[in-house]
Amino acid sequence: MGIVHGDRTLKEVVEERERNQAETGSSYGPEALRLFAHEPTQLERIYWKLITATQYGRDTSMLISTSPSAITGELLQFVATPDGRAVASSWGLCGHSGALRMMIGTMGQLDYDADPGLGGIHDGDIFSCNDPVHGSSQNNDMYTVLPLFAEDKLIGWAAASLHLVDVGSAFTPGMAGVSPTTYTDGFVVPPQKTGQNFVQSKAWELTLKRRTRMGVMNILDDKMKLVGALMVRERVLNMTEEFGAKRFVQAMHEIIERDRREIIERVKAWQVPMISHHPKIIHVTQKQYLGTAFPEAIDCTLHVPATCQINPDGTITQDFRGASSQGFTHYNCYPGGWNLGAYTDFPVLAMGPAISNAIYEIAQRKTDPGSLCQPTRDDLGSVHGCVMAIDAHSNLGRGYALGRFARGFLEEAWVNEVLWGISSFEGSFANGTPFASADWSLTANMPLGVTPWRDGVAVAVGTGNPLSDIGEAEEYEFLCPAVTHLSRGLVPDVMVHGKYRGPVAFGIGYLVTNPGGKMTFHSTGSPTGTSPACIVGICGGYPALPSYILLLHKTNVRELIDQQIPLPRNALEARGYLERGLLTAEQTLDNVTQTPEWEVTDGDLIYYANEAGSSWGEPLDRDPARVRTDLEEGWLSPEVAQTVYGVVAQRTAHEWTVDAEATQRARQRLKKRRKHRAIPVRDWWRNERKHVQDNSLPEMSQRMYQDCRQYETFRDAFVSFWQVAKNGDTYGS
Repeated sequence: MGIVHGDRTLKEVVEERERNQAETGSSYGPEALRLFAHEPTQLERIYWKLITATQYGRDTSMLISTSPSAITGELLQFVATPDGRAVASSWGLCGHSGALRMMIGTMGQLDYDADPGLGGIHDGDIFSCNDPVHGSSQNNDMYTVLPLFAEDKLIGWAAASLHLVDVGSAFTPGMAGVSPTTYTDGFVVPPQKTGQNFVQSKAWELTLKRRTRMGVMNILDDKMKLVGALMVRERVLNMTEEFGAKRFVQAMHEIIERDRREIIERVKAWQVPMISHHPKIIHVTQKQYLGTAFPEAIDCTLHVPATCQINPDGTITQDFRGASSQGFTHYNCYPGGWNLGAYTDFPVLAMGPAISNAIYEIAQRKTDPGSLCQPTRDDLGSVHGCVMAIDAHSNLGRGYALGRFARGFLEEAWVNEVLWGISSFEGSFANGTPFASADWSLTANMPLGVTPWRDGVAVAVGTGNPLSDIGEAEEYEFLCPAVTHLSRGLVPDVMVHGKYRGPVAFGIGYLVTNPGGKMTFHSTGSPTGTSPACIVGICGGYPALPSYILLLHKTNVRELIDQQIPLPRNALEARGYLERGLLTAEQTLDNVTQTPEWEVTDGDLIYYANEAGSSWGEPLDRDPARVRTDLEEGWLSPEVAQTVYGVVAQRTAHEWTVDAEATQRARQRLKKRRKHRAIPVRDWWRNERKHVQDNSLPEMSQRMYQDCRQYETFRDAFVSFWQVAKNGDTYGS
């Protein structure tokens, strides 16, 4: 006799769903949709009652007992089937609903319901997990899960997820940005029982206090998630009384299967079957920060190929074979991280009002065992594994856009780009009290991507998360009172140019104010390093810009404040102040994309700009009227208008006017200059091929190629493109 509805064990239902998925492409097999076919109104009632329950739990619980971080858009409440597949979720970072099935899968495979040391699984038990190997997306994301029992049987799970305020990592506490192993990741908890009778244990609270810098805040969030899950539980039990437990479980299965079929039909109707390649390069720098204490910390370049295959049957094949090997970096991606990363596919594939696990039923993922896309070791750093997966799925979004563009749906062929940045602060006040926090304003929101008929829209949406964090500056200031937001807004001229330009970048200005003790600033984001080369534009558009950081150490800010001189609002204004001598700084860190460790003091200025997404089409084909509009609205300077777009404009008393003849001449000059500088592709290929044959590439590039050639998919493509021998002293050997 098992605990799951139908007298089965948790292991049996988990294995059945995985078997069905492998054999039929559907977790619940090819069985007919009985309720959908005969009682569709009742199925819809159950569907929307579930969605309402999760939203009610979210919106109510976060106002009862919570740290300021939960007021932001990250909090998610959701309901799942007995085998852990999400049926409905609230607003929030919906990708977590996909990672839960890994947690429940682990619990099933290890027979948690029959484990004498655990005491089994009972009504009122509470389970927690933030381990990306066994359940969560990353250790920064803590799940709080309640089993749902009706008629003394398990009918599902009520779950909540939220970022930890501090994850207890060695560096960048808000989200560990430099971490070669799981031991430097910080706090990692496999699926475990942390409470009974609907109350978390004192031991669990002590663990949160001892293993994180901000234990009190994390405990508040933990209690808040539990309250939300209890509210969801109450409503679900009311539904089982109304519809019956058997019918309720059947409805959950049918909702996922119905959504799967609808997504398949949508893909078949909107996409042209095709294959496109969207590789990504990640530059990792760890040695200078961790090399002494952790010799395994290395500097390296990682290769993450992403091939998007839209199949005629409406399914998607996502091929990541040929990626760099697993290793001592924070980018190793375990299954939970991949499931979170797939949330970037929801808006462009699912296109529905609610989230279920159906999206995972239509996408087949191919990876090489032993690569960073499928680690076979569980001791490696993985804090940014889900970030790598998010970026990879964002690149796949170009394949979806091209598929719709080829079908002729210009309005719907939008580029879905994940461009995120996190600023973290760690230190202590004058009395020795430690603090740590992160500003997620540039994380759970992003621009609306460019299309073949309009420009990108700045900070417009949160992909997979309709509640953006962009307006929560006061909450983040509460978490770190030693940092003041000077400014938040769009940064003129910081954009990606094209026939339809990318969105104007969003910038934040910070002023460090009286930290008392030692304080460090950390930042990480995407795109960083060399990754913009992979977030390319479409149809001749320019690639996305990397995140941009300007740090000014030991400035004369206090003097400017005393003189009532306005402080610069963004990096461009700050550079102008420096050039005029109005602003001084003893040390400047300019044009960087990430800062794993930077000590700051009172009066330091930090400027962060990000979310300058890619463009669509050739910049010289841009309608001069659009350039004129950008000039009028102040997003573009006349110098950039002329040097990039070839548009010559003058400012009159009331408006900008475009000189059509001068613009035509300027564009011809730019085209001639390009032609003069251009290298024929054949010549470029021959020159680069010589570097390949001579092994004369930079050291980290050599190591990357030597590593990736062990994988057949990469090796065959590399040999074919460069026409080198498979054997011999070349990279193709």
